[in-house]
Amino acid sequence: MNINMILLFVAGLVIASLGSKATFDREFAARYAEKSPKALLWRKLLGVERTTFAVHRVFGPLGMVLGLVIIVFGVLQPVRPNQQCRHVVRSR
Repeated sequence: MNINMILLFVAGLVIASLGSKATFDREFAARYAEKSPKALLWRKLLGVERTTFAVHRVFGPLGMVLGLVIIVFGVLQPVRPNQQCRHVVRSR
């Protein structure tokens, strides 16, 4: 297995799991909207209640889809065999 495949798979799994947690658990979305420094801009623009709704209904499903896309790219990444150097100088 290629290390890039493993990293993409793990990253996709983490993103998809956090997205599904935010989608299916409204309390997790509320805690994230209140405590996360990344949600600060959304809290200032929309307020806490609307930010919780946006995390629960918009960003959670987007995270799930993005995580699944990353997993698919990680799994479908072509595995290349070790390529040998073509410019090998052979002694006669």
